[in-house]
Amino acid sequence: MKEISLVLYDQDYLYVKEVINFFNSNYRSHFKVIGVTSKIELEKLIYSGRTIDILLINEELAMNFREINMIKIVIMLSENERNNDIDNKQIFKYQNGHAVCNCIKKIYTSVNHQVSFNDSKVMRFVTFFSPIGGVGKTLLSILFSIRLTKEGKKVLLINLEQVSALGIYFDVSDRNNTITDLLYKAADGVKIDKNVLDSVVKKDENTNVYYINPIISTIDIEDGTCNNLIYVLNAIKKETNFDYVVIDSGSRLDNSIKRLGEYSDKLIGIIESSHISLVKMSKMLDEFINDDNIILLINKYNLNKDISLFEEYENIKEKIYSYITYDSYLDNNKCNLSTLLNADTINTKVNDFIYKLMREEWRNE
Repeated sequence: MKEISLVLYDQDYLYVKEVINFFNSNYRSHFKVIGVTSKIELEKLIYSGRTIDILLINEELAMNFREINMIKIVIMLSENERNNDIDNKQIFKYQNGHAVCNCIKKIYTSVNHQVSFNDSKVMRFVTFFSPIGGVGKTLLSILFSIRLTKEGKKVLLINLEQVSALGIYFDVSDRNNTITDLLYKAADGVKIDKNVLDSVVKKDENTNVYYINPIISTIDIEDGTCNNLIYVLNAIKKETNFDYVVIDSGSRLDNSIKRLGEYSDKLIGIIESSHISLVKMSKMLDEFINDDNIILLINKYNLNKDISLFEEYENIKEKIYSYITYDSYLDNNKCNLSTLLNADTINTKVNDFIYKLMREEWRNE
């Protein structure tokens, strides 16, 4: 693949310098980066006849580039909008360099379909599970997905609960295109191609998380066998370009969760400091033949609560990876997406968890 010419235009000299140094240190084989801090410098570059594959420009400095053929793609850097919008070529300015680069790559390949960066990254499947309801599994799977999108990842969220709470946070009003439809297609041997998946995958514009509307009836999931579910996941892996597929599984121990455990790159169990949660999780862990990819999160953790509850459960203790501090803000406000995004305590802990996971488990990202 040829070296891509990228010009960064921002009046913040230190920001421009740091971005150039970062790209030269980490992505020299992909991008040749030039930085300018004034309109005059940019105009000199444009009218020199040099081809600019990508112009990365602060949105406050935006100009009309439609008539300039030498600029192939214009990407806006937003200082205020914290979400990355790949479709509209807008990314958040103040995020880590790898996240910025991931967004630039996605935008570039969306325009130049024949281009591949030949990265070694693969689609990762992460499944959240819990032996009981009410411990915050769905909430954490959503926050996990949101945080990954802010890291420049393209994320698909699939909710497999028999009685789903996804509608509290996202619009699930379209009852004609759900995960149920995909399971039935799998059962009937119908090929699930990109067009089929495009018809059921939605995008939440507030968070940029992609999702599939959940199961409508509990009978649907009972009819949908493990093989059908794996068939759907294989189709998603083959036909889409998501970085992560986050699965919010049901709260019962059955063959589906065992198969998901084998299929997923990481299985994240959610527990709380209660006897019933620990007893059931301990039994659940014993059912997995290979639990190497399982980690546990203690949710609603109270720092003043006696941790001795965990002492008698050795299989749980060795799997505890992190904890999420109890956030009273969630209890004192209406349960919706806005409340979730503004709950600072839980968001901070989820962010810390993801950074730890990426640093220790997924170092190449």
